[in-house]
Amino acid sequence: MLAQADMKTLASVEKVEKFLKSCNRDISSRLFGIQSCSSCAEPFKGNERISPSIPVTLKCRPKHHTICKSCYDESVFFQSYKCPICNQPFEKDMNSISEYHSKDIMTYLDFRRRCNSFFMEVVSQLCFAEGTPPCAEVVTKLLSYITIPTKYGQQLTKELTVFDDGIDPTPVVRSFLLQHLIRTSGVEVSIHLDEYFRTFLMLVNPSKEDHSKTLDLCLLVLQCMEDVCHQKNTEENREQKVAAMDMLKRARTRIKLNSDRLLENIEHIANTRFALSVAAKYMHKCFTEQTVNIDKQLKGLLDSVGKLFDDSGSNWPK
Repeated sequence: MLAQADMKTLASVEKVEKFLKSCNRDISSRLFGIQSCSSCAEPFKGNERISPSIPVTLKCRPKHHTICKSCYDESVFFQSYKCPICNQPFEKDMNSISEYHSKDIMTYLDFRRRCNSFFMEVVSQLCFAEGTPPCAEVVTKLLSYITIPTKYGQQLTKELTVFDDGIDPTPVVRSFLLQHLIRTSGVEVSIHLDEYFRTFLMLVNPSKEDHSKTLDLCLLVLQCMEDVCHQKNTEENREQKVAAMDMLKRARTRIKLNSDRLLENIEHIANTRFALSVAAKYMHKCFTEQTVNIDKQLKGLLDSVGKLFDDSGSNWPK
């Protein structure tokens, strides 16, 4: 299947998606047969319209009701915690796998984990091979794999997978795709990165009331960007010092940030944090361990730190 494939093109990615979904339907059909959800009446094995969804048994009285995981997840998302059949409440942390289905479900979940691991390797090793991004259509496709619409039109997050289930009851912004987008460069990737950021900004904070989730998203993006700086400048050499010095010089021109350019501001802060961490490391080696001499590049780096603090009007770092 992948012998002649170029995973930077949409056609190849869609072939992988089609193959995985075909395998998913085959194993779910063998495990769940003709059983169907008591709520939406869709078969657990799925069909051409929907992906397979494992059965979840709610301990209603006098009769237990078995629904699909998709219906269960939506009930949890809307925090109703009520059976969609009889409206009886169920425990928030209930064990959703019944003894009757447990063996088949565990087999199916193990299969799904293997599929998802395989797909993430394809994305990491082939779609973003050699540090270059795939085509714009592939990036758009990958972004579609980490969100899913509910039956009521809301957008929810899910892990990076070709399967249309496994939603998160609360929004979770995972860093796998984010890190790969950040590691690459180019105008188109920047546009998609901005799209990624703004999409999840709306997901984690739709009411504009809970700023903690927005902060968590910004910190995640900041950490990913800072990690990429460290990965690109791993060796303690002249190039690392020069890169840090250049970042600090740019930081002096952007002490007052433009509030309309949030993603650019986060990237600027990440670069500045990296540069200051490099400077702090060399200061420790020079003045505490006394294992490094101050050469031209190191002097320029330390001077850049001092000028940044002077321009910021803060004496605290000194």
